[in-house]
Amino acid sequence: MTEQIYVKRGELISIIGEESPLTGNKIKASVFWLGKEALSQDKKYKIKIGSAQVGCRLVEVEAALNAATLQNIQQSFVARHEVARCVFHLDRPLAFDLAGRFEDTVRFVIVDGYEIAGGGIITDTADDSRLNENLVRRDIKWIKSSIEVEEREKYYGQKSLMIILTGPKDTDKKNTARALEKFLIQKGKIAYYLGIGNLLYGVDADIKSVDSMNIVQERQEHIRRLGEVANLMLDAGNILIVTASELSGDELDTLRQIITTDNILTVWLGPTDNRIRDFEMYFDDTGEGTQEDLLLRIEEKLAQTED
Repeated sequence: MTEQIYVKRGELISIIGEESPLTGNKIKASVFWLGKEALSQDKKYKIKIGSAQVGCRLVEVEAALNAATLQNIQQSFVARHEVARCVFHLDRPLAFDLAGRFEDTVRFVIVDGYEIAGGGIITDTADDSRLNENLVRRDIKWIKSSIEVEEREKYYGQKSLMIILTGPKDTDKKNTARALEKFLIQKGKIAYYLGIGNLLYGVDADIKSVDSMNIVQERQEHIRRLGEVANLMLDAGNILIVTASELSGDELDTLRQIITTDNILTVWLGPTDNRIRDFEMYFDDTGEGTQEDLLLRIEEKLAQTED
């Protein structure tokens, strides 16, 4: 190789012109479960593909094979010694191959607590394949800075981080974001607040309609462009604070795919509901907590990313 490259543990290198591995947040897989407790949607697990390891959760059981009767059954869990076709959500995108290619990047194990509880093979991706292709093309054509990531982090005294504040429309996300921005700058950090409205009337003005964020196709493109702008600012080493109303789990996955850093903190602001499992942190300002409590919790999370 004539050019030095930085590859983290678990990442894969591919040669231009050859077939590349897939990447994504969602995978379809055939699973054999050995855990004492059933594989369920209510629990967090870890998945290991090659040397990569990341948190995951079960999204759907498409079909399960009863170990006693050998008949296909429909259920939302996988019991011990059952085989099932499942969909998994990964906390961050990983590189992998599909069944029939390289065994080391097709096979995986699932860890429950400290024990290997199951394993399987990846059969398909559940992500947007067109988005994946565009991102691969972008990364190949990316014009790199002469400043290495580690050098920039040392100079700034921080790692780039995206903090996403979302929740119902009537929650005060903007003032919370402004307070967080000021709080971090006073701590000596390089932080910037970017509301999605700044994009809607600027970068996205060519596609914005009156009810743009409620029209599925337009909203998807707004989220994609938000991710690309955020990726530029994160590449510059910033701590970026973003606000947008009612981001879905799929939209968060889109942002995780687009952004090249693993350091993303998602925060749900407002009354807690069954959505909170999509987020690393949640805060209900209608309860006993104060805005200062939230800022301190985020500062603690920020310190963990810098360890």
